[in-house]
Amino acid sequence: MKSQPVTALGIFLGIFLAVACLTACSPHPAAIPYTGRTDGPKTVTAYVASHGWHTSLIVPAADLNRRIPALKARFGKPACYEIGWGDEGFYQAKTVTTGLALHAAFFSSGSVVHISAVPDSPYLSFPHSRISALRMSQDQLDNMACFISASMAHDDRVQVISPGKGLYGDSRFYLGTGRYSIVNTCNNWTARGLRSAGLEISSWSKFSSKSVMRALEKPPILAAAPTPAPSP
Repeated sequence: MKSQPVTALGIFLGIFLAVACLTACSPHPAAIPYTGRTDGPKTVTAYVASHGWHTSLIVPAADLNRRIPALKARFGKPACYEIGWGDEGFYQAKTVTTGLALHAAFFSSGSVVHISAVPDSPYLSFPHSRISALRMSQDQLDNMACFISASMAHDDRVQVISPGKGLYGDSRFYLGTGRYSIVNTCNNWTARGLRSAGLEISSWSKFSSKSVMRALEKPPILAAAPTPAPSP
């Protein structure tokens, strides 16, 4: 029986699967299992924003300030924080190149967390982004805040570490935990944050922002908060 010729596509798939297996074993911020109530007397609203290829979490600032006091010292008391996680080189680059993208996908050396102060409604701060609002109990939001804190590196004084200014508005980068890869993207991170809040969403298959936003449209995801009418 003749062997089949090895095609370029076969070689590519072999390399892809090999690298995917290796990067799948790389450390990443793990979802924090949620065992609390989902029907508490107080409900709060968190958001997921899609900025094209990238998703982020948006949470009330007061809750994250309690978990990470350094944020209050840096940002004060905005309405919310927008939080994203990604490769330290690609995320902070002023100019995005193919080389940077490939390095992030396969050879990431570390991660960063980007935190931006949202002074009022997320819909006003990110008018061109797709935003989903989710009602949840205070316990659920607290568990999500624990996940966000665990995604940030801390020094020996348990302080978060900022390598520099953020991308837009009043924002900063902070050193993260885990490594970005082709199978551990910013969107997988967002899904793990939602799992930490008790949402029934798989983090494994959420490589794209579309897959995250589609999952939020399916029951039994938490009831969405009403979208405010556009400002005149």
